[in-house]
Amino acid sequence: MLEERLLAREEQYNYTNDPYIQALEAHAPEEWDTLPDLQAKRQGYYAALEARNRSLAGSVQLKRLASDFASSRQTGVTWQVLGNTVVMGPLNTPDVQSAVEDQGFVTEAVLDGILSTATSDFLEVVPAKFGGTARVLVGTGKYHDPVILDGWSGYQYERSKILDILAHNTTNPVVLSGDIHNAIVWRLYPDNTTTPVAIEFTTASVTAPGVDLLAAKLPGDTPQLMQVAEKGLHISNSQSMHYSNIRQRGAVFHTVALHLWHADYSFVDTTQELNSQFDCQAAFELRPGAANQVVNASCTPRAQLFYELYGPQDPLQTSAIGSPSLSQAAAPGTQLSNCSAVPDDAQDSSADSTGAGATASSGDGYGSGVSIYSQSSDAAKAKSFVGWMVLCLLSLLML
Repeated sequence: MLEERLLAREEQYNYTNDPYIQALEAHAPEEWDTLPDLQAKRQGYYAALEARNRSLAGSVQLKRLASDFASSRQTGVTWQVLGNTVVMGPLNTPDVQSAVEDQGFVTEAVLDGILSTATSDFLEVVPAKFGGTARVLVGTGKYHDPVILDGWSGYQYERSKILDILAHNTTNPVVLSGDIHNAIVWRLYPDNTTTPVAIEFTTASVTAPGVDLLAAKLPGDTPQLMQVAEKGLHISNSQSMHYSNIRQRGAVFHTVALHLWHADYSFVDTTQELNSQFDCQAAFELRPGAANQVVNASCTPRAQLFYELYGPQDPLQTSAIGSPSLSQAAAPGTQLSNCSAVPDDAQDSSADSTGAGATASSGDGYGSGVSIYSQSSDAAKAKSFVGWMVLCLLSLLML
């Protein structure tokens, strides 16, 4: 698990005075393509984001990450898991211009509504003020650039280092993340390549709003604007984005076995009602040996994922144990490990890996579990048992 908030993080890039951002703000959208030096300024923008001194995780963690992945690979694990508090995918701004044309909406009406909104109205969603209008959002979307830079998009040199680690001397790496409040499945590509090195599962927030809050602040029909935003997001991230749900809140439930990684993306209808329906709406699978290729799958039946706490289906309520315990394994042949039981020399490990079965829940708001009930290979083959993951590392995905 990478720590990306306190130890080595440089302050996020302040683009208020960036020449590229200033040019987008100072000129009307129809003028952008005619500006003689806009592309040179855009290259300068990327040079700033790619600067070697822009640190998010730091060299110590990156060296430990490379060492941990190399060491665990030698032990014959099936999966290697990297947890992030911020998104590793590119997260380029939605291309709303192309989206409104593709959706057949009245371009001028939608764009005029967006462009008439002051960026100060977006501060609950976009973490910085850039100019007086939303031109920067439209402009960076048009050119498929990132503008939310507190994640890996603002620290591209170190991101390239991590992707290089994932590309070499690893075994079926999988990346988990949160932070942006919206559910996405990413294909992670190193620079100037056409083959992804890993799949990233980004969870939605449990209750905190995402792009839906931004759309609600814009003039016009909110469902229509959400449709434009989601379409635009896929246009500007066409290579990397496999799936998204920016409309709903929820969580991702990962079922991990020796032969399969299965992710169920589940959402509530609304966060405004206590008893809102909570259902899986999309599912995805990875296979060992081809973990960089995500495929669509069927949702796991609800009864196989959820049980009443302390009820008869609770794996800690078995007759073998007698009473709930987090210090004893829930099933014969299962070795229990959790955050409090990690060996001293692994307490600060940057990654977690397993060749066993587990079920995990990640929901931005209370964290993503990384420590697991891991089962031996023999027992897994005999019983096809899938354990469940302890929700530790609390609050790492809250922000």
